[in-house]
Amino acid sequence: MLLLISVFGGSAAVDARPDARAEAASRFLAQYGWEVDASSCEITEVRIPPVFGAVYESYNELQRSQGFDLSAYRGKTLQRVTFSVINFPGYENSSLIRGNVFLDGDRVAAADLCSVEADGFICGVVPGGAAPIPEQQNTYGKNQTG
Repeated sequence: MLLLISVFGGSAAVDARPDARAEAASRFLAQYGWEVDASSCEITEVRIPPVFGAVYESYNELQRSQGFDLSAYRGKTLQRVTFSVINFPGYENSSLIRGNVFLDGDRVAAADLCSVEADGFICGVVPGGAAPIPEQQNTYGKNQTG
């Protein structure tokens, strides 16, 4: 497992082993059709700032459009599970697109897809940015509301 500290500052017990978190995050992305390179997995601790600046406000707007809200996680440390996504349109079999799933215990707190190119982009995990993620899917490995 690669554990890094990022510069960015549930109720049920879940297996906290890195491979269990990686598998859960991979399944979460797969439910929206995203295929990942499992060997590219990185697990990073990310501290959400207690006060959001313009960048975090903008990022949280993206999260709210998917049914998430990072406001509840201000000042908390989350785990970010990151994979290379290998089937993003126009980037098939490339290592330039990352899928990020932010976990708070057994709950998905946020998720995004982004390009690591200099002129990259970030978007939600729902293809086309359409429907928000239903609440019962925010708990990975579970089928419940919380």
